[in-house]
Parts: sequence; C-alpha cells; structure tokens
Amino acid sequence: MKQKVFILFAILILLLFSGLLISKASSGVVGFSQIISSPFALGNTSVYNIPEKITSLEINNLTISNITQMSALVSWNTSMEAIASMYWWVNVPPGTNISSKESALSSNALKTYHSYTIENLLPGHLYFLKISCIDKSNSTVTEAYREFSTQNTFDIIPPSDILSMEAIVQEKDIALRWINPTDSDFAGIIITRSTTTFPKDSQDGILVFKGLATSFNDADVVDNTTYYYLISTYDKAGNISKGAYLAVRYLKVQPSPVKNIINSPALPITPNIPAASGRIIEFWQNGTGFQMTNNSIAITRDTSLIINIPGEYVPSDISQLTLLLVNGSSTYSFIFPKDNRYNSYILTIPGDILNKNYEMTLLGKTGAGEVLQASFGAITVSKEETAPVAPKTLFARIVLYIIALWENIVGLFRG
Repeated sequence: MKQKVFILFAILILLLFSGLLISKASSGVVGFSQIISSPFALGNTSVYNIPEKITSLEINNLTISNITQMSALVSWNTSMEAIASMYWWVNVPPGTNISSKESALSSNALKTYHSYTIENLLPGHLYFLKISCIDKSNSTVTEAYREFSTQNTFDIIPPSDILSMEAIVQEKDIALRWINPTDSDFAGIIITRSTTTFPKDSQDGILVFKGLATSFNDADVVDNTTYYYLISTYDKAGNISKGAYLAVRYLKVQPSPVKNIINSPALPITPNIPAASGRIIEFWQNGTGFQMTNNSIAITRDTSLIINIPGEYVPSDISQLTLLLVNGSSTYSFIFPKDNRYNSYILTIPGDILNKNYEMTLLGKTGAGEVLQASFGAITVSKEETAPVAPKTLFARIVLYIIALWENIVGLFRG
C-alpha cells in the first residue's frame, strides 16, 4: 500500500514540474530547448559559439585568366582538401555528336587552392573546360562546363632592341646600363656573354641575366679579360630580338667607378663598309646640317647631335648598325634606329655626354650574326658655344653633297 502511494506521489510531483516549465517558457523565461540552441552565456556576454561543420565538398572562385594565343591560367578553391582533375575540349561542347579530342590535367596532392596553366592551345579557338574534385573521404564534385577563347592573332614579331647602353667597370664587377624599348608587349631582357667573340643570338654564349630591369652588375669576372655581351629583348609571346652588343675589358680599378670599353680585337676589321668613310653621312646640330671634314666633325658642347646614314649605302646583309663613342676608358654605345619612311638610319646622341672628344667606331651586325667593325672618324667638341659652320645656301649644300657622293663612289671602285 505504501509503495502505491509513493508512485502516485512521484507522478503528481512530475506533472507539477512539467506545468511549471511550460508556464515559465510561455512567460519569456529561457527554456532548455533555447539553451541548447544558443551560445553559452554568462550574463549578457557570449563567450562561445559552436561553428557549423563543413560536410560537403564545393568548388568556389573558379577563374580563367592570363589567356594568350597558346595558354590560359585556371584557378579555383575547394571547401575541403581535395585532389583535382581538369578536362578541356576545343571548338565544340562535350557530349555533342561532333567528335572533339579531350585533354586532361590531374594532381595527386590534397589541397584547397588549385592553380594550373593549360599550354599548347590553338590560337583563336573556343575551348570548353570542366573541373572535377575528390576529397579524402571519396566525396566528389564537378563544376559545370565553362568556356574561353584564346587570342586570335599569333604574334611572331619580336620587340625592338634596347635604345642605348653603357658599361662601367667597377672594383668587383661590370655594371651594364640600358634603356628599354617602349613596345606595349615588351616583357624583359636576356643577356648572354662570351670571352672569345660576340654571341650570335640569345642561345649562344653564357646566359648571365634574364628578367625585367634596366641594369645588371656582372660580378663573375676575371681581371684583364674581355667580355663580349649580347643584350636581347623578348615580348610576352616569347619572341626575341636580334640584340645589341657591347665589348668590355675588365681591369681592377679603385672603388670610384671608371667607364671602360675596348674595340674588340676579335672582330674582323672591315674597312669596305661604305658608310664608314663619313663622306655620305649627314650630321645635324642646332637645326644645321654638316658633313665630316678630314675624318672629323666639330660640334657644340652639351648639345644633342643627330647622325643620318642613308639606307642605300648600308650593305643589304647588315641588319643592325651600332655606334661606339670611345674616349680613353669611357665608352657609350648607341643602336641606329631605322626610319623606313626615308630609308635611313637616324640616331640622336644626347647632349649631356657630348662634353668631351670621342673616336667613333661603327659596328654592323649581319643576319648571320657576324659583327663587322670599321673606324668612323672623330668628334671634336668645340670649347666655344658656337654652332658648326654650314653652307648658307641650298645650292651650295647640294653641290657639296654631290662632290662628296662622287668621291665616295670613286673610292669604292678604287678599293
């Protein structure tokens, strides 16, 4: 009898407690169900929140960038570490009745950031792309097909060569300085060198530098050694220019920089370059044109000088002309830009270096990579700030030009 009374009393107490909970919940007091679904709190300050667990594999932030004629960069993120595979088709969507070769690229590494470069694509073609990923629990996810087109124009034109360059022999290295071309697709510089003769192209000799810069210090040098440099440019499509060249003899000097360069004894001396006589070359300064006299020209100090070599007097096998200005251990090198409008090689020498006398040497580079050399006369800087004397009338200038041209033609036949 006592046991039955105890059971009834327990049931009554349970019913009363349940009613109390329902009453408090309806009056706004936090109940148990609210406690387990909310942050654990002390007073009004949250101190912990259980993060939501990631349970599914997802592909996010898929991008296709750096698209060129033959390549594209594909990158994306996965919500969990996963192994990725990438498939692409050219011209037609996958699953159609038209046959199309499938290409694939896979990785065996588990990671959350994926980046791959697709190469050897066809220029001007439409491509379809599919991404598939699998995580360590063998869950898989596939991205819907994406499409992209490679660039249509295939670039086979190399960039322009550097505009000018100089070498400075220092205590422990040779400092090379140059001015980069302004081509919109210019990407960088390749410097190769040799100790015997000029490299014929960027694949010849020893590679000492490749990258985007306007200077390079060559520290791997030996005392009393001549170094022959070829400085080439390349563009974003990988085209490489013919290059500009510079010969430098390294001699250990004091810490203060001393400019030094020599005329290469390894170069064949070729006096039969027609332009080398100076008779058919026009020089311009302060808007006045003049020609060489007694194998020399007198110029105004600190004033830019323009040199014009008519293209018809340059041998057809010469693809590039370079002028060296030499004064003792100081030398500057300038490439002649060709102006196709007038079939002339026209070079402007900045006035800030024309404050001393120079011996001029003309270098001609053939299409086969051979470098020809010829003496080109001297530049004498006038102490007075006066312009060179030139014929006052057009008739006198024409007569002098015809005489100079005739003398040059006669000299060629005699030679």
